[in-house]
Amino acid sequence: MVKLNYEFLYVKPEDIDFTSREYLFSYPDRKALLIESIRELGLLNPPLLYPSEDKLCIISGEGRIQASLELGWKSIPALVFKEHLSPKELLLISLETNLWRGLNLVEKALFISKARAIFELREILAILPKLGLSPHPHWIFYLEKVSSLEDPFKRLLVEERLNPKVVDILVKLEWEERREFLEVLEKINLTFSEQREVLQALVDFQKREGLKGLLPKKLKETLQEEDPTTRKRTFLEILNQLRYPSYYPKQKAIEKLKRHFQGKGINIDFIPYLEKREVTVNFKAKNPQELEAILEFLRHEGEGLFRVFEG
Repeated sequence: MVKLNYEFLYVKPEDIDFTSREYLFSYPDRKALLIESIRELGLLNPPLLYPSEDKLCIISGEGRIQASLELGWKSIPALVFKEHLSPKELLLISLETNLWRGLNLVEKALFISKARAIFELREILAILPKLGLSPHPHWIFYLEKVSSLEDPFKRLLVEERLNPKVVDILVKLEWEERREFLEVLEKINLTFSEQREVLQALVDFQKREGLKGLLPKKLKETLQEEDPTTRKRTFLEILNQLRYPSYYPKQKAIEKLKRHFQGKGINIDFIPYLEKREVTVNFKAKNPQELEAILEFLRHEGEGLFRVFEG
């Protein structure tokens, strides 16, 4: 990095270019977070500006500038570069001045998308460790996908309410399909593992049935259920039924059997999707009489365990 040469100036808002975000990647808007701090303590860390044509381009500190203006400031104390710097140097300066606070996933993605336009692949790989990532091309391609997502998904990622692993699936969908999944996320509280499983199930069913949209009518109707718990249970149950139409009746039979056997202190388990014809049976007996009673129950009821494999 070159030694920086800049001067401290008070800059008027009309001299700043607020339309260019060539070197900015803060997300989401940090103005609201900074207003109170600047009101109480002032602007402790002046923003960096670079002369560009007839205005000053923001290199870092956009949120600080916006917060100061919101507080009614007529001019902004800033550090203005006095020498020519290349786009590569300016973007790296912007990165270095933001690393102290830790970048979220979306900010890393927005930075990489800007870097791709001016850096060679090998140069970006060398930068990745600064972002806490291994120098592997996979991260570049993944972060570009994150950058391409619409704002609602970016916000969910920043708020850690969207599983980052579903990004690869989401970017392959049309916007209307992503919008449908967004509605699912808004209406149903899914864990990260459930998000991935549900999205993949919806995509698989869509391909199998040749649907235009992502959500079948039955599933759309469940999203209107008022009770959140009932809404989620019904949605997942119908999705499972649509995804595995031949297995679903057997799954319901298994659930009934489990309840029946648990009533006698016996736990039973089947290989997922009945891929093997075997049943695991677990129970505890405190004395020979309990053991004999359990074995007698199994002699009479055990045959029913294997009927689920038929048909």
